[in-house]
Amino acid sequence: MGFSIKAFKNGKISSIDFAELKRGSDYKFVWVDALNPSVSEMNELSELFSFHEFSVESALSLSHHSRAEAFENYVFLPAFEVSLMEEKFLSRNLSIFLGKHFIATVHHHEILALKKVFSDYEKGPKLFEKGPSFFLYGLLDQIVDDYFPQLDFVSEKIDALETEVFHKAQKQTIANLFKLKRKIISFRKIVGTQREVLN
Repeated sequence: MGFSIKAFKNGKISSIDFAELKRGSDYKFVWVDALNPSVSEMNELSELFSFHEFSVESALSLSHHSRAEAFENYVFLPAFEVSLMEEKFLSRNLSIFLGKHFIATVHHHEILALKKVFSDYEKGPKLFEKGPSFFLYGLLDQIVDDYFPQLDFVSEKIDALETEVFHKAQKQTIANLFKLKRKIISFRKIVGTQREVLN
């Protein structure tokens, strides 16, 4: 799919291509976003930033079992965006490579939190002056904030089922209760993994 690359220099954001990034410059902060990258694209990125093969493999994988890892020139951090579908919570993996002057995000599906955070940065380019770590903080904060509407929805469903159980319990009510229980279990698994990463 290719890369979307934003570079911050002299108080301005500019979009650059991979060749320009490879040529190097005195960018204060570079954000490389890779949506559904190929193995060869990840290898190019890895070569440029000296990523360890473990973190590259983890970024290409769809597994939830990656863990945070500190390397000599960057930190690798997996994150998970969650959305509630009819039967269960679905998560989308986001692999984050954080260096002193760069952040690289790798994902196989659209990540709404990335769009929201970048929109904030476009409105206030001075945020880029705070560096990649601050960008990471904003991104993780947005991911966690997005959990709450999902939990509010589940909470409302629980309240409605409680009322139903006490007034007119039917087989369908019990079936709905078990569906909700499965949703909560899947959410706990996803968030539990995220909590381990952030600890």
